[in-house]
Amino acid sequence: MSVERQGGVLIYCCDKCTETYDAETGIFAEAWQDAKRQGWRAFKEGDVWCHSCPDCSAKFARYPT
Repeated sequence: MSVERQGGVLIYCCDKCTETYDAETGIFAEAWQDAKRQGWRAFKEGDVWCHSCPDCSAKFARYPT
């Protein structure tokens, strides 16, 4: 799982390394917009959505959104 809810906020975990992004909100749309501004990307591997940090996005994400 690449998105977790802890203490009322969302945490994105890179599916390629151990990097995380702690959002300041628990509202998914707002949290994802903040993460994208920081360089995080989502991509699909088969039927599963994955997330990648800015460094891994450049290396591994074939279909960033």
